[in-house]
Amino acid sequence: MQFRLTITSFFVLTGSLSQMIAQTLQPGHILHHHPDEQHESLLTLSSHWDSKYISEGRNNLHEGGIGSLSLEWNNHFEIGELLLAAWYAEGTSTNYSELNLGIAYLMPLDPFHLKFGYTWLDFSVDNTSDHEISLEVGNHSFDFFELNAAIVYSADTGGTFLELVASKEIEKII
Repeated sequence: MQFRLTITSFFVLTGSLSQMIAQTLQPGHILHHHPDEQHESLLTLSSHWDSKYISEGRNNLHEGGIGSLSLEWNNHFEIGELLLAAWYAEGTSTNYSELNLGIAYLMPLDPFHLKFGYTWLDFSVDNTSDHEISLEVGNHSFDFFELNAAIVYSADTGGTFLELVASKEIEKII
């Protein structure tokens, strides 16, 4: 079991219940790669539990957290990376569900990266949806953490928010 601590305006414990990475062994298949080579394509399935559902600096649920599943596929090219993602979440203590479908293109510009993205969000409880367009700039030149800045435009609200993140992966040995 892997744990990480997510820091926004609150501390939230996030547990990764399971993660499965699939790559084929058949040469010529779209997901095939040799272990000694950088992968060309990767498919990841993850499940998560969050004690609170905090995003954009606010707690999105009155009580409880969420359980979620995500499916992500990325494909590396010489000049960048294409990402496709699906995320589905259900409230643990409230009647809430959310589906996000997204596509993004990442351009590495060592030690920086640029990422352009689009996400469609569906909130089935109140039968609403949203479209978000994002631009992210990241810097991974520091050994001790990574810096990211993202600006996201929401069509539903007609507004934009800026997200600044400093992150570091911490491996916990159980």
